[in-house]
Amino acid sequence: MLLSRDQILTPKLVIEKFPSEQLEGEVFVRRLSSREMLLHIHDVATTCEVAEKKKQTVLDLRERFIVKCLCDEQGEPILTKADLEALTNQSPKVVDELYQICQKLNPFSEKDKVETDAKNSEEAPSDSSSD
Repeated sequence: MLLSRDQILTPKLVIEKFPSEQLEGEVFVRRLSSREMLLHIHDVATTCEVAEKKKQTVLDLRERFIVKCLCDEQGEPILTKADLEALTNQSPKVVDELYQICQKLNPFSEKDKVETDAKNSEEAPSDSSSD
């Protein structure tokens, strides 16, 4: 089917529900637009550049990405920048899991997507019932 101009330029909201083993529940993640992804990358680069000049370390890069991606069922963000400090105080396992979940819908590059897909297939649960 040949797509029209409007079909190409009309953003499609993509939201998926993912299980969170660490939080013992489920989270909704939305796919960022190209603009949102570029703004996120710019924000990270600027933050790192400023920190480097001040000889500081940036501690919340993954958390910033999580804040942008986690949403409710309608795609509205459920976290804000004000939640960054609380998120950095979460368990590293929780933050790592949420970051990986967000990357499933928002890989930074095709290479990231391939690596994430490969990692997920390696971590797939086996049918073995022996403990």
